[in-house]
Amino acid sequence: MFLNQYQHSFDDKGRLTIPSKFRELPAEGAYVVQGLDRNLMVLPPPVFQILYDRLMAMNLTDPNARLLRRIILGNALRIVPDGAGRILLSPNLKEYADLK
Repeated sequence: MFLNQYQHSFDDKGRLTIPSKFRELPAEGAYVVQGLDRNLMVLPPPVFQILYDRLMAMNLTDPNARLLRRIILGNALRIVPDGAGRILLSPNLKEYADLK
């Protein structure tokens, strides 16, 4: 589980450096999803799979369930840090969290 808050800036190419204590992500990387408070959440693959399964189990006829799927799954991004521990976030995730 990833805990705490970190403040980093983007480099000239728009990449964000992952804090060193989290750089040992699984080989399959992690997922970045929109949080519910204009924040971003980084989830390891097993946690993302649980979230995905729960969202997909929701009633498709419920407009709130569809909205939640669109917000979370429609903007989810699989990340794999490069050799220097940097990731590139999608423009929509950066805009959502007001990251500059």
